[in-house]
Order: sequence, then C-alpha cells, then structure tokens
Amino acid sequence: MAKDKMKVASRAASAILVVLMLSGAALAFRFVSAPVTSNVTSDPPSGNFLIEGSWCAHFVINQSCVSVFWITNKINAPVRFWLNISITGVSDLQTVDPSIAGEAPNLVLAAPVLYGTSAHTYPLAPNEKIEIDCGATYHKVGTFTMTLKAVGDA
Repeated sequence: MAKDKMKVASRAASAILVVLMLSGAALAFRFVSAPVTSNVTSDPPSGNFLIEGSWCAHFVINQSCVSVFWITNKINAPVRFWLNISITGVSDLQTVDPSIAGEAPNLVLAAPVLYGTSAHTYPLAPNEKIEIDCGATYHKVGTFTMTLKAVGDA
C-alpha cells in the first residue's frame, strides 16, 4: 500500500513538474511596458441650454399665434430635455390653450399662473440645435406674461 501511495505521489509530482516547466518556458519571453500613470478628474457636465426666439407680441382672442424657438445644447454632454411653459395672469383653465410642438402640454393651474410641461422629451447631442414651435390661443382678453424654459438631464 505504501508503494501505491508512493507511486501516486510520484505521478502527481511529475505532472506538477511538467506544468511548471511549460509555464516557465512560456514566461521566458514575456515583455512588460513601463506603466503610464496620470492624475485625472471626473467632473459633472457643465454648460446650459440656449433658447432663441420670442413669443408673439400680440394675440387676437380665439386665434392661435405660434412662435418658433431654437433650443441649443451648450452642455458638454448629451441630454434629454423637455420644455416648461408658464403663463401669468390666468384665472382658470378656459383662459388659454397653450401648445408645445403642436401638442397640448401637461397643465397645472396655480392661479394666477398656468404651468405646462411638454408631452414629450427631446434628445440633443452637445452643440446640437432643435427647432420647436410653441404657441397659444387666448379665450379671454387680458395681459399675460409667457415664459419658456428648457429642463433636461445629462
């Protein structure tokens, strides 16, 4: 029995020795470059949106007026954004029907301000520009303040 154990140990040692010799031969011609080390920083995206355009200066009751706005991504990263509209001077939801990109925005009235968020989001790469039409139809006579903002996530 001792001879069997000796035989098994001898075979195991031979197998290990063969593996070591082969791996040693494979390592004989390994090349390793000098390391490249740099201190780097990781910053959050920076910049902002640029909105160009203006609202119609004069609206006629019960008639639509549409304005053209250009939104440019001046952020150093791709973004997905939506538009927020606010109209001050609104007493109820029947006062005005705003539109963003030809669609009714999601509306919330906190009189005297009507808030709206575009129904869709829009992707923009850095320095990319998109044209979006925004407008309104007023059903009551009055003086109103209209504001448009782009809000997005990078």
